[in-house]
Amino acid sequence: MVRYLIKNYIKMMLRSPMTLLIYILGPTVVAAVLISAFTNLMKTYEGTGNFEVGYSVEEGSVFEESLGALIDRFGENGVKFTLYANGQPEDVIERKQLAGFVRFGKNDYTVYETKDTRAQGHLLEYMLESTFETATDVAALAAAAEGMPGTAGVAAAEGMPGTAGVMAEAGQTPGITTEYPEYVPAIDSTDYYGIIEIVYFAAIAIVCGAAFFTNEKKNRIDRKLRVSNVSGTKVYLAKLTSITIAVSVGLLAATLILTAMMGVKWGNALLSAGIIFALILGTLAMELFILEVTNSMAATVIITFAVIWLMGFVGGSFETYMFSSHPQTLKNLSPIYYANRSLVELSCMGHSDFVPKTFIISGGMCVVFSALAVAAGKIRRTRT
Repeated sequence: MVRYLIKNYIKMMLRSPMTLLIYILGPTVVAAVLISAFTNLMKTYEGTGNFEVGYSVEEGSVFEESLGALIDRFGENGVKFTLYANGQPEDVIERKQLAGFVRFGKNDYTVYETKDTRAQGHLLEYMLESTFETATDVAALAAAAEGMPGTAGVAAAEGMPGTAGVMAEAGQTPGITTEYPEYVPAIDSTDYYGIIEIVYFAAIAIVCGAAFFTNEKKNRIDRKLRVSNVSGTKVYLAKLTSITIAVSVGLLAATLILTAMMGVKWGNALLSAGIIFALILGTLAMELFILEVTNSMAATVIITFAVIWLMGFVGGSFETYMFSSHPQTLKNLSPIYYANRSLVELSCMGHSDFVPKTFIISGGMCVVFSALAVAAGKIRRTRT
């Protein structure tokens, strides 16, 4: 009997193909808009590569003696120094197409950079600052060991190597490394929004059954089923199964479109599909319970959208959960947060500690709300 009911419910949904198209076009269009809007915000780090900078040295500069070692060290890190004794730094940068310019004065240095090469300029500035901070520390330690004042200024005044020279002699150099720790996954807007919009539409599965619920009430099918002594549990299971199948098919089509056209990466495809399937069952059970309590499709849709929007708001469906300022306790109350985080981490890391929690929460929702929906249905039928 359940199989017969499932077949009929699916036929009723197919009579209103627009509801099914919502689950194909909806995630695709919304994801495409958000991907385009947040592409720059979620760009991952890209190296600046090797670049060339110019420099000039004032006569009698404290950096003069150790500049050769400094230039060699920077060259090993992909920064080529070229001497330009004459001309204004701004003019030299523009004429020679340099990434920046360093003017070494008697006791200090000045870094020049342009708007077009701001990334290289910032990197150059960081490297120089790190170099001289490191060298100052080394000089201080060496001076302290010999019982001498530990400042670069005193060392220079007494004819000792400048800070850069101490750095070079001590083998210190500010190597530039980039790390991507597992607890800070790198993901771009394409993968993020391509995934979480599928999750969001999975959470509003009741909309797919709106047409046949309306027809069911209009044609009094519920009363006919009661007369035929079909149990409320079987009717509930038929509704849950048929809507889940329809939504799964629609979202599978949307996923294939997003993957083919935008290159969304899902990591473990089978595990990702299982997470979405479990979320459909869990949230749909909750929505069917709301329908049994209200006995109104319009009220159910309004309540569902309010609840799912709130879950998505704190769970990363609109603002990325990595960048949001919502308290972690609020995020932990959202089933959508667990699904989003599991799928995103599977995509960018290949694994996620949130997968078991996602299955437990979705499965728990399905069991609890299914029992409540069946009980509420029995109570409502005994009163009518």
